[in-house]
Order: sequence, then C-alpha cells, then structure tokens
Amino acid sequence: MKTYGQSTISEFLEDFVIFRNLIPLDERLPALDDIRERAGVPAGVTPRKSQAAYARVIVEILKAAKVLDGTDTPIKRLLYIGDTRLNDGTAFINIARAGNWPGIAFIASETPPLSPPEIVEKEGGTLYLAQRWGAITDFEAYCQE
Repeated sequence: MKTYGQSTISEFLEDFVIFRNLIPLDERLPALDDIRERAGVPAGVTPRKSQAAYARVIVEILKAAKVLDGTDTPIKRLLYIGDTRLNDGTAFINIARAGNWPGIAFIASETPPLSPPEIVEKEGGTLYLAQRWGAITDFEAYCQE
C-alpha cells in the first residue's frame, strides 16, 4: 500500500477533488451547472449523494477528469472509499451503474463491537464493510486477489 505520510489529499489527488455541492476544485472540470442538463438534473437542484442524479453528475466529472489526465485509456473499474453503508454504499452502486463500471467500495465506520469485514455482493459492485479504518490494508490485499 502506498503511504503519503504527512501529505494532504490534494497532494496525491492533485486538484481532482469534488466537493459535496458537486463543484470540483480543479476549474478545468465541469461543475454541476455545466452538466446539469446532460445529467438530467433540474435547475436549482443539487442531488443528494444517494440519488441516481448525483451518480450521473459524478460520472460526467470523472469522464472529464480522465480526459485531463492525458491518456486515452477508458475507466475500467471504480474504487470508492466512504464511511456510511447507506449513503456511500448507495452512491457507489449508483455511480458504478451509471458509468457501467465494475467496482468495489471500502466502507469503514468505527462502530463497536469490532468484527471481521463483511463482503456484500450487489448488482453493480462489491461492498467491503469494515468497522475500523485500519482495515484498509486488508482491503488492499482483498483487491489484489
């Protein structure tokens, strides 16, 4: 697993960070208002993370980011990291479906009692549900399998 020490998220993601209001940090990427019509989102509405419209917006932004990375290789898989089974798990499945990408999500919440990770297969992807963030190293090994 790569470690980034004291680095900030922006240092390893560069400016490819999308805020909750669906406005990317990198101004070269389209914001919600730029792709609203294409994603089927009505004017004045910001979709919630668990809605299919949110996933369609994220897919459009990811496709634009892929163009900016300078390669012509299409996105093949989705890797998602979140902290809530319901919101993040739903968002991941919706994004995987909207992008037509297989994928896996690591969802961790520090909730006792601790138990081994649970693997949940869903139509659209796999959820790796952990009760501690330290399980991300086990997640990496699981992904490599």
